[in-house]
Amino acid sequence: MCVLNVAMENLVILSSDNPVPFKTINLESIIMEDKRKVAVKQTVISGGDVNYYLEVIPEKNGKEEVVVEIEDIIEFFEMNFSSGTIFKSTVRLCKLRKDLGKPGSTKVYEAEKILYYSKRLLAITKRKSLLFKIVRKFSQYSKFLTRPHKEDFQNFNMVVSIVDPKRLKPYTFETKDFIEALGANHFEAVVLNGIFNICQMRKKSFILKPGELDCAERILLFAQCIASHEKEAQELREKGA
Repeated sequence: MCVLNVAMENLVILSSDNPVPFKTINLESIIMEDKRKVAVKQTVISGGDVNYYLEVIPEKNGKEEVVVEIEDIIEFFEMNFSSGTIFKSTVRLCKLRKDLGKPGSTKVYEAEKILYYSKRLLAITKRKSLLFKIVRKFSQYSKFLTRPHKEDFQNFNMVVSIVDPKRLKPYTFETKDFIEALGANHFEAVVLNGIFNICQMRKKSFILKPGELDCAERILLFAQCIASHEKEAQELREKGA
């Protein structure tokens, strides 16, 4: 049997049969290696661990520099298939702009994927909205159900604390800093904020939350803008060639 003893800088693996540490891993060296990977373009397609799902949020306003793992964010927000796909494709699109994206992918491909799954996300939310209306109409507890209302989520921001990360060391960051580090444009930033917002609302309740339908509609609207922009840019590149 092995026991993990985590200190601030080192991960020590102990054996129950022999209390003397037989393996020590320096956490700081792992973090430095992850930071190096972020800036290295991945040229081979892999179904395993990949560079383009890492992002470095630089030190800012007294907040320490952190290496963010996309999988950690998906698990933290409990994203479903549609929201997770929108999120990952938006990240990959931003990475492609830095020439650090998924090998073989294109901006148009990622934009079309964002658009397709934004439609699916809205369809799911509309079904939930219809159920909400039915329950509200016939339930004796309808007065306790909140009516959906429009909500401005473009400036949405929250502190995310990853306590059980993929890469050993817990970390904390703000969503606005993550979006800024990605280099997302306005359309992409609104989509990412929308995904964070709608997932956070769904974590708290199984019923339709105030602003949830509007949030899904706004995600789709800006996904359409992303797809239109990338297709036009692709056409201009082809004409220029």
